[in-house]
Amino acid sequence: MVSCQEVSETPDLINEENSIIEKVLPPELDPTGRISFKNLTSFSDFVEKNSDKEGDELGIFKDKFVSLRQKRIELAKVNPAMLRLEDDDIEEDSIITDEFTASLVNEKRELMIEGKVVRYTEYGTLVYHDYFTERVEEMQIKVKFDD
Repeated sequence: MVSCQEVSETPDLINEENSIIEKVLPPELDPTGRISFKNLTSFSDFVEKNSDKEGDELGIFKDKFVSLRQKRIELAKVNPAMLRLEDDDIEEDSIITDEFTASLVNEKRELMIEGKVVRYTEYGTLVYHDYFTERVEEMQIKVKFDD
């Protein structure tokens, strides 16, 4: 049986939780080298405000974060045989084909949203808690050898 007091308190608690979840916060740099968004609203807001910018215009955590895009540019300059470099454009990644996303993810194609790792792979997008990272990497290696 539910009392009137319990029913009247429940909507307030839900509203407080939703206001915390919906708060737009700037991205942070995770200790593991991933860009981290506190919630999906913050990620969506960032994408909406920045998706029209060039990758080098984002300037997120300059000199502290190495994006997939930056890593591929460095690789193309150091070892041009591995990647095509034409008119300052590098060959697209086989999985992440747009410059914006390549500027947000690290070289493992990861970022964090709401404390979970979002990793883009050839098998789809994986979302998991950070403590599963080692297991996910083991599974990916196993799948590659089984192919």
